[in-house]
Amino acid sequence: MQLRQKGIRRIELGTGSFGYQLTYYQRLGFRVDRIIKNHFLDNYAEPICENGIQHKDMLRLYLEL
Repeated sequence: MQLRQKGIRRIELGTGSFGYQLTYYQRLGFRVDRIIKNHFLDNYAEPICENGIQHKDMLRLYLEL
């Protein structure tokens, strides 16, 4: 069954502020809703790095169905 048929109108998710994941979601039509500053610094004991750059902020994305 399709999501809209179940009454779901919006999908939300969080991802890093750069990297291939962000590009993937943007290609699917997701838009930036807000930035959660220092999310990865405050919630993970070990640094999360991609291509030698440390993730700090989380982007909250949404897609209207």
